[in-house]
Amino acid sequence: NQNAMTTAAAPHIKMGSSLLVTNSKTGKSVVVKVTDRGSFHKAKYNRVLDLSKGAFSRIAPLSQGVVKIKYQVL
Repeated sequence: NQNAMTTAAAPHIKMGSSLLVTNSKTGKSVVVKVTDRGSFHKAKYNRVLDLSKGAFSRIAPLSQGVVKIKYQVL
C-alpha cells in the first residue's frame, strides 16, 4: 500500500525488519517495516530504501522525491 505509514522496500534487509529512517538534512524520523523487496534495478537514483508515500511524507515533502537518509535496524 503506497499510502501506508509504515512500509518500506529494501532488497538487502530481512523481510519484517523494523527500521528507524531519518532524513539526514532535517533530522525527521519514521519507523517502518520492510514489507517488500522493491525494483531497484531500474532506479534512476542509487537508492537503498524505497519508502511508502505515507512514510516518506513524515520525513520530507513528497515533491522532493529522493532524500539522503540514515537508517538503523531496530
